[in-house]
Amino acid sequence: MGDSAKWDERFRAGSHADAAPDELLVRSQEYWPLEAPQSGEPRRALDVACGAGRHTLYLAKHGFQVKAIDFSAVGLELVAGAAKEQGLDIETELKDLEAPGADLGEDLYDLVAAFSFLHRPLFPALSRCLAPGGLLVYKTYLEAACGTTSGPRNPAFRLKGLELAKAFPELTLLLYEERDEPDWTAGLVAFKDPGRVNKTDGSGVRRVD
Repeated sequence: MGDSAKWDERFRAGSHADAAPDELLVRSQEYWPLEAPQSGEPRRALDVACGAGRHTLYLAKHGFQVKAIDFSAVGLELVAGAAKEQGLDIETELKDLEAPGADLGEDLYDLVAAFSFLHRPLFPALSRCLAPGGLLVYKTYLEAACGTTSGPRNPAFRLKGLELAKAFPELTLLLYEERDEPDWTAGLVAFKDPGRVNKTDGSGVRRVD
């Protein structure tokens, strides 16, 4: 059974059905664009590895035009069904984000959300698909607690300490934090500054005990 089939089964069984958005996405509202672009088009968001879609729905409720991407057809069906029930207009795409050369476009999204997903070769694509002035909100698991908490058991799919803080040197780091037990996660909010020249050195890092 391939990975997509495994996740299809998990979603059918009700895994990851929590409707509450991650608290980092909620807190990131402090940095969201306050108005639609001058063209009058709505703010655009991308939910990467969306799963059952809790972040897709949250962003759509806050006025974003959201595209949800995942390699689980069942997960996307759940997201589309929930959006229809709530009167929300979203777009879904079935896509293997770990395929060689996976691309997300260029300068498209005002906000990109990535949670509980790690594929390091995709980092440049995440940055590239942000529109100038856009935000990346990213959070996933740390290697420190592999096998002792939720999340992947393979340490290759977990972050090393401070790794995420240095993963997007072309973006301006607005918020970075690492949380110990019970979460064992790292998260950031980063900004694609169209006028920026200097790269971040990871300053602004903080730990949350």
